[in-house]
Formats: sequence, structure tokens, C-alpha cells
Amino acid sequence: MPCLAGVGARDIVRGGTPRTGGPARIVRRRRTSRSATVRDLRGRTGRARATGNNCGGFIVVNALPVGRDYPDAVWVDQDGPIPFVGAAEQETDRAEHETAGWRRPRVWNALELAEARQVDWLAAHRLPSASVSYMVGPEGIGKSLFLVWLTAVITTGKPFPAFGIPARNPQTVVLVLTEDDWATVARPRLEVAGADLAHVRVICEDRDGSGTPTFPLHMDVVADASTDAALVIVDAWADTLPGGQPVKDPQNARKVLHPWKELATRTGVAVLLTGHTNREKGSNVRNAYGLTGEIRKKARMTVLAQPDPDEDGVLVIGPEKSNLTAGVPASKFQIRSVQVFDPTDASDGTVPCLEWIGDANANARDFYADAAEDAEGGGDAPRSTGQAWLEDFLTEAGKATAKEVKAAAAKADISLRTLQRAAKKVGVVYTNEGFPRVSHWSLPQSRHE
Repeated sequence: MPCLAGVGARDIVRGGTPRTGGPARIVRRRRTSRSATVRDLRGRTGRARATGNNCGGFIVVNALPVGRDYPDAVWVDQDGPIPFVGAAEQETDRAEHETAGWRRPRVWNALELAEARQVDWLAAHRLPSASVSYMVGPEGIGKSLFLVWLTAVITTGKPFPAFGIPARNPQTVVLVLTEDDWATVARPRLEVAGADLAHVRVICEDRDGSGTPTFPLHMDVVADASTDAALVIVDAWADTLPGGQPVKDPQNARKVLHPWKELATRTGVAVLLTGHTNREKGSNVRNAYGLTGEIRKKARMTVLAQPDPDEDGVLVIGPEKSNLTAGVPASKFQIRSVQVFDPTDASDGTVPCLEWIGDANANARDFYADAAEDAEGGGDAPRSTGQAWLEDFLTEAGKATAKEVKAAAAKADISLRTLQRAAKKVGVVYTNEGFPRVSHWSLPQSRHE
């Protein structure tokens, strides 16, 4: 009896033994048929035929002889096959599916489902439990240092109320690291930050930390590691996707993110995926997400990491979008170096770490808009929108109370952070008058001459 073998577009198989193994099975197949209905663990089904054509998401080639090492069919993803394993010689019924771990939808009365409850937070207003959050930021600014800092706080159970983290028992963090070498980068940083490595699980192929998993193919590994964990971090998430996965497409973006949403919901773990901001210019923060813009729509919380435009060596990190809570100010972190190794000609032997230095006076989105205006303005180049508005307002008013200026700016959709930066650049003169004292704003005399 022939066996069906599906392959990826880059891996056409015309004979021989296809790759085997994998969490899936044939749903229906007649004994004498050269076609089969197949389903993977995400519930996707398709009709596979031994025609050499792409049929409903499956590419099937010449029939192969039956053998113990041959799968029945292969699910085709963007970069290659994810094998299906199942009994090709008998029809699989519902009982066998349940035995094999398949979960079928059913109709529930609403009163049978879980009762209403409040949102659980790993970090109040910043990182929800049982949800997927997505953090973006420019390359090379130290985003991974924040992940290390967060891992240290969670694994030690120490309270950090300024970031919304109460005192807890030490909890487990699961790490998937695709960019930083384990022995020379990730581990030294975790140790310097004070993380309890006994509560850190790393998903990789080899003991040296190499071998990046591919998702959703290896979601079962993450699920096993997350059973009693508080947080799963994937840095950087795009590196774990099958090659060529077009996440810019809304349907594909939701498809690749859905397994993470299911994992978070079923285990209660907080999932934090990371990515790099787009290089496209503009003050609209949505431009920062680039090809992962669709992910912003799906994630319950997005976090923006960026350098402080006013202070060197300072990171500003905070929620950019939230479906769960009101906005909060961004947090500021200072990068410092700790001497760990003996200096050499090639290295000073220091390891960087983050220290929380306080709340910012604006949210992450306002910081992004300010930085974009600075980049577009180029220092002595034409005025930013905030500068232009403030100069026009004070030119007409002559002098106005701080309360009047801020109220008018809000009506003009100028954020407080943007207004403060514009006032600094314009050189606003502040005077206190009356009793009780009331602050007034005016332009410097040179602006009127």
C-alpha cells in the first residue's frame, strides 16, 4: 500500500525516506485511497493527494512504499515539513483522537465555564499573566538587559513595587534566547543581576545554549517547561519562526501568535516576545513595529524600549498599548558595568546590568514621538510641531499661566512630555506671581525683538 509524503517547497522529495516524527496524525484515510485528510495539533485540516500539487496547504509527491520509518503525511510550513505520524492502514475515530491527546471543541452553557475574575499581573499595569505581551526596541540599546533584570526579580521573589511587582515566592522563568551567546553573554549577565539560576529554564538543543527552537513546531517543549513557570521570554521571537513566514500578513500573523495565546491561557504564564523596531521614520509609534505591525493588534500588551533622548546610558521602557489597563509612565533604567573577569587586551572584563532609577515624566509613546521629532528636526533644523505650537501660542498670548498653556496644548493634541521639551528648546521664561504663587510662561525677550 502506498504511503503519502508531503514536503516543503524548498525540499521536494521524489523518493527515499522522508523526515519522520512530529505531533500530528491522519484523520481519515481509506485503505485503497491515495489521499488522506490530515490534521495537526493546532486543529488545521487539509486534504492531501499524491499528485505533486499543492492541495489545501499540503504538497504531496510520489507514493512511497509502506515501512515502519515512513510517516503518513507531512504538514507543509513555510520553511519545511513538520511530519505527521499516524496509522495509515485504519481510519482514526474520535475515541482514538482523544486517546492521542486531541482536543475537540464542544458546546458549553455559559454557567459551566470559568467564573469572572480580575486580570492577574506579573507586574501590575506592565506585564499581565495568562497573556501575550510583545516588546520592541532598536537594536543594540540593551533590551536584553531589561529581560535579565526582570528574570532576576521574578526568580528571587524580591518585591519591586515601583515596577508593580509584589513580594512572592521565587518563580520559574523560561528563556528562549536566539541572539546572545549563553556562556559569554547571557549567563554572566544573569549572575551579575542576581538571578537564581535554579529557577531558570533554557530551551535550546545543546549544552552550550545553541540550537534555536522553531515555533510552533516545538510548542510542546515550551508547554512542558511552562507548567509551573511564571514567565516565558522569547528573545528574539522572529528568529524562531519558520523561514519566510510572512507575519506582515494579518492572517499569518495571527496564526503564528495564536499558539502562544493558547499556551498563556491554559497555563497562566506570562509570555513576553521581543522584536526590533522598524527603521522607518515618523512620530507615529505604529511605524516602529514594521513587519510585525499585525502582532501589535493581536498582543494584549505591547512594551516599547528606547534610549532616553536627554540622558546617555538611560533606557526608557514602558507599555505602549494595552487592552487591559490604563496607561502608566515609562520606567527609566541606567546601564552600569560590573567588573567580573580579569581585563585583557580584547576585553575590559566588565558585564553590563540595569538599575531602575525612577519613573519617567511621560509614557513610552510620548518618548517615541519626541525622539522622532528630534530626528526629523536635526538639532538646528526647522522647529518641531511642539515648538511651533508653543511659540505661536505664547506670541499671541504674551504671557499665560502654566495651567492655561497645558490645557491649550492638550486640546491641540500636544502631550505634556512634548510640551516640556518644546519649552526647553524655545527657552520659555518662568515667573511666579500673586499669592498663592501661580507660574506663568512667556517667551524670552529676544523672541519679541
